[in-house]
Amino acid sequence: MSRVTSSASGGLVQIQDTSGNSINSTGGSLNVNVTRTSVLGTVVSMFSSTSGVAMGSSSLVFSYTVPSGTLLSLSTVMISSDSVSQWDIQFNSVLNARKRLTYGLWNDVFNYDNYVLNSGDSIKIIATNNSQESVAEFDVTLIGNSQTT
Repeated sequence: MSRVTSSASGGLVQIQDTSGNSINSTGGSLNVNVTRTSVLGTVVSMFSSTSGVAMGSSSLVFSYTVPSGTLLSLSTVMISSDSVSQWDIQFNSVLNARKRLTYGLWNDVFNYDNYVLNSGDSIKIIATNNSQESVAEFDVTLIGNSQTT
């Protein structure tokens, strides 16, 4: 049984046996079986909604702080609106992503592919009603995995 590790610097790939010893190939190739493993922990699905958001106004639709001694592996944030709107996702008060919903596109998804947030990290999702016609309703569902450290 071998495991593959990678280094963030230079894209180095290293193959090790279960004892951590490096395996080298003199022939230029190795036979490797790749196995996907699931993210450990408890599945997290959190929903939040706000309504009556005035035209031109912003609303904090969702706020979450990762509890002490916990990691959050963020998978997906689903957003929905009945109005033309702009959506901002902030991690620790820093803008991380932005999307705009418009006519015919009232639902969208931010894919994070198991982006890990540490204990104490915060997530804020802010939506702005850009409609020229009416108040808005905003919905958010956050999906991920929580694991104690």
